[in-house]
Amino acid sequence: MIEKTWKTEEDMDEKQSILVVDDDESTLKTLALIFEKKGYETETALTGREAIEKAHERFFNLALLDIKLSDMEGVELLAPLKKMYPDMVVIIITGYASLETAVRALNEGAAAYITKPLNMDGVLATVKEGLEKQRLVMENERLYQEAQRELAERKRAEEELKKSEERYRSLVEDINDGYFIIQDGKFVYINQGFANLLGYTTEAILGEGILKFLPQKYVERLPKNRKGEQDRGHMNHDEFEISRGDGRNLVLEIRARVIDYNARSAIAGMCKDVTETKKAERTLREKVRELEKWYKVTVDRELKMTQLKERIRELESKQKLLRENRKHCC
Repeated sequence: MIEKTWKTEEDMDEKQSILVVDDDESTLKTLALIFEKKGYETETALTGREAIEKAHERFFNLALLDIKLSDMEGVELLAPLKKMYPDMVVIIITGYASLETAVRALNEGAAAYITKPLNMDGVLATVKEGLEKQRLVMENERLYQEAQRELAERKRAEEELKKSEERYRSLVEDINDGYFIIQDGKFVYINQGFANLLGYTTEAILGEGILKFLPQKYVERLPKNRKGEQDRGHMNHDEFEISRGDGRNLVLEIRARVIDYNARSAIAGMCKDVTETKKAERTLREKVRELEKWYKVTVDRELKMTQLKERIRELESKQKLLRENRKHCC
């Protein structure tokens, strides 16, 4: 079964087509000739069965049906044609201008009916009016379908973005390192790791100014996004000491950069506690200094011992020389 509810722009640029169904060959030829001269593509059918077969093969914009056919009434042909093509315009031709016939035809889906003998000016006017209404309906349907598709695509994109943001937030929340976003000098997003590092609750930090939790010297070194500066995308790396909510001091390492957040400029940062690392580094430096000192003392002592041995050897040599001289003198 062929179904077609709307046409593409390419379809609508094609020549409009008309199917004329009448059991009188003379009427068919006359109507076909007139419609073709008016620029319509025309097909004819002598019976209802032939009309259905031709409709199965292709779409017709309009069907002009005689109310009396050899194998069925034209009104009975309405249902299968409209089932195949709901947008098809169907006009009934009747030689029996009864209200009952007209009402039935209209109830079955006919757009209009015209009576015999045919007034061709009236027929052409009715056909033109029907096709114009169809064009407007199809255009509106096409625009509606496009709007629905765009709406569905936008909804899918928003859902994917939401899922992506949720996955990202979940990932950020799961890490132990702190993550924050600063906008207009305030914290607009933090993860639990950041709250834990500072020793406050998330609620106590969100919406507050950064100077309440981070030292002035660090805030002054945050990446900027003022006109003429090139900080966007540049990763700023810094280390500094802060005092936690419980009074304990710790050293934070923060990497921050300028980002877009809710269509506005913001600063995103990732931080971690490097207090123990810094302590270990200080201890290592102290050990190195001790080793260097010990090495220097050891080297100096060895040097002095070498010099002392040389001096002893010199003295022993002189002593030996003196003893030999005494023997020769005596």
